[in-house]
Amino acid sequence: MKYDIDKDLSQTIEFDEGFLSVKTIRFSTTKYSPVPFPSHWHFAFEAVVLLSGEIDYIVNGQHYKLMPGEGILINSNALHSSVCSETCESKILFFSPQIFRENHYIYHKYIERVTGSALAAVLIDGSQKWHHQLKDSMEQAFDACSLAEDGYELEVLRCLYTALQTLTKTLPLQPDMGRAIKQEHINTVKHMIDYIQNHYTDKIGVDDIAGAGAVCRSTCNNLFREILGQTPIEYLMCFRVEKGSEMLARGATVTESAMACGFNSVSYFSEVFKRIRGITPQKAKH
Repeated sequence: MKYDIDKDLSQTIEFDEGFLSVKTIRFSTTKYSPVPFPSHWHFAFEAVVLLSGEIDYIVNGQHYKLMPGEGILINSNALHSSVCSETCESKILFFSPQIFRENHYIYHKYIERVTGSALAAVLIDGSQKWHHQLKDSMEQAFDACSLAEDGYELEVLRCLYTALQTLTKTLPLQPDMGRAIKQEHINTVKHMIDYIQNHYTDKIGVDDIAGAGAVCRSTCNNLFREILGQTPIEYLMCFRVEKGSEMLARGATVTESAMACGFNSVSYFSEVFKRIRGITPQKAKH
C-alpha cells in the first residue's frame, strides 16, 4: 500500500465508491519487517481491523498497540503513523464525514461532535461491551463494499450510522478546548518536517530543524515527541532510509543510496537501515 503524502502531511483518499465516499483495502505484509508508514493525516475516518500480526500506531502523540482480532478507529484529521510486524494482515475502511452531510441536522449534532472532540482514536480491544458492536459495524461495512451486491450502499450506510450511534452513546466526546493550541503545535511540526524533507541530503541537526519551526532546541524535541512519538533525528533517519529504500528499488547501489540520502558512510547507512527496516540494504535489493 503506497502512501502519497503532500508536504503538509495530508493524504488524499481516492474513494472506491464515489457516491458513498468509502474506500476499502485488504492489506498484508509478508517480509521486510518492520514496515513503517510515515506520519500523515486525512479528512476521512480510518477504521482498521487486524486479522494477524501486530501494528503499533501513534495518533496525535498517543500510542496504541493492535493485536489480532482488535481494531482501531482513527478520527478525522488526526495525525498518525504506524509500524506493522513482518507478517500482518488487516482490513482497512476509509469513510468521509461527508457521507452524513446530506442530513445537516445529523452532521452538525453528531458528526461535528466527533470530529471536533479531543478524541484521537478508539482502540477496539474488546475491553468494553460496545467494542464488539463498533467492530462488527466496521467489518460489515467493509464486507458489504467488497461484495458490492445489489443494495450494498444501503447496508454500508446502515453500518456507519450504527457505528456513529455507538460512538456518541458511549463516549463523552467533550469539545477539545486545547484544539487551537494543538493545531498550532502540529503546524510547527509540519514546518520542521517540510525542512527535513527538503534538506535530508544535507548535513543537518536539531538546531537546523528547530530553526525551521522558529522554536528552541528543547521545544523542537518536545513537539516531535508529543506529535510524532519520536525525536527529530529519529524522524530524519526514518525519512532518509525511506528515500534510500526507494533508490534501491529503482536499481541504485547501496553506496549510491547512502551518499544520496545524507549518510556519511555505507556502514552507518546499513546500520540505520537494518535498525529501522529489519533487513540490510543488500537484502532489500533482492
